[in-house]
Amino acid sequence: EESVALDVRLRNAGRRRGREVVQVYAGKPDSRVERPVRWLAGYAAVVAAPGEEVVAHIEIPRRALERWDVEAGRWVLEPGLFHLDVGASSADLRLATEVKVEPTG
Repeated sequence: EESVALDVRLRNAGRRRGREVVQVYAGKPDSRVERPVRWLAGYAAVVAAPGEEVVAHIEIPRRALERWDVEAGRWVLEPGLFHLDVGASSADLRLATEVKVEPTG
């Protein structure tokens, strides 16, 4: 199974040891079917000492980008661009990128 991997660099700007859960939300505005604007596709927790810089490695499994095709009776991956938004929550998104999915078969 294929996946998309993201590395997100964070720095603890506080005075205490901190923990952050980095969340990645996917979206497909040009989808051929109705979908949510964005959905949680992956996450990773990191811990950093004061002033420390760490990297959160997030794996987004293929299934997180697929949708259920009722007619085919299986999960399918719709080709095209997916938007990926990264942040501490869906209300606190700080980074964005895109990933292109090629048609299979």
